[in-house]
Amino acid sequence: MPYDYRGAIHVHSSFSDGTGSIDEIMQAANETGLDFVVLSDHNTLRAAAEGLERWHGSSLLIVGTEISGDRAPNHCLALGLPADAPVADLKGKSAQAVIDAVNRLGGFGVIAHPDHAGTERFGIPSYAWTDWTVNGFSGMGIWDLMSDWQEVVEDWTGGMEVYDQFARHLRGPKEATLKRWDEMSRNGVRVAGFGEIDNHAAKRTYEGRELIVFPYAEAFKTVTNHVVLDQPLPKDYAQAKAAVLGALKQGRFYVAFEYFDDAADFQFEASDGDHTVGMGGELHPTEDCELFLQVPSPCIVKMICDGDPLWEEEVESDRLLEIEQPGSYRVEAYRDGMIWILSNPIHVKAE
Repeated sequence: MPYDYRGAIHVHSSFSDGTGSIDEIMQAANETGLDFVVLSDHNTLRAAAEGLERWHGSSLLIVGTEISGDRAPNHCLALGLPADAPVADLKGKSAQAVIDAVNRLGGFGVIAHPDHAGTERFGIPSYAWTDWTVNGFSGMGIWDLMSDWQEVVEDWTGGMEVYDQFARHLRGPKEATLKRWDEMSRNGVRVAGFGEIDNHAAKRTYEGRELIVFPYAEAFKTVTNHVVLDQPLPKDYAQAKAAVLGALKQGRFYVAFEYFDDAADFQFEASDGDHTVGMGGELHPTEDCELFLQVPSPCIVKMICDGDPLWEEEVESDRLLEIEQPGSYRVEAYRDGMIWILSNPIHVKAE
């Protein structure tokens, strides 16, 4: 029986350019039912150095960092680093030098908001990833709440609905981002797809109104990451942190948008009768192979292999699909015309 744990990734506190304290952030995490939060303050691990990386009530705080230059592209989330890692020294380094250093220090890198466009309305430049010659990274953002909303705002000509009902106007992952991710899988590059919120609870002025974009408790209801474990999450902090980070690095999780519908207990597996693997896994079938899909409630499902759509139909609860070709298989699920769940791939190799 798999164990499903929900978390938010890419969160900023008052230790960098966020507005909330760690206590405020983790209170919001508890209120919204998150099992873990991955902090990513810019170029600092101060929260870990001050002993704040621990259980806060029912929510686990994992301290990473966003290594970034001043108003520069190529932001990299660095996860799994020791609290004393010299991350400030990496600011301004080349993208490859940052990734190499993170790996050398015992962590792993995730390309952040790779197709971020920014918004002139709030004076925010593009922080897109521009150096695609790099290697050695373990993940990339495939959907970022803040990137999505900023693009909506940039094109918006109406009133306050874009803020008051922001979730209804989000566009979902960019086609170019998913295409690049699929190309990596097709070329044998194993990269986990992450959901980001890049939330600062920033104060903005729009239409003469002072806004918080977005309160932490509100952002935590949006783009989430569900790690899927074989065992319950340990109560011991160090063991729990290792379990979550291990699942994230290996791609054993799915991304969901849960503002309207709970995605917990989604399942996606492949089996040849002798072996069964989940998301992020690799199967070398010796017999006929099947994919098993389970959705929490009826939705439209797209099955994709190496970037090519195989089929699309409504699934009530579960579905078995015979695999006829090797490749990297992933799922997109939609409700009410909006993307709800994105799985990480299962890699099926030829015998």
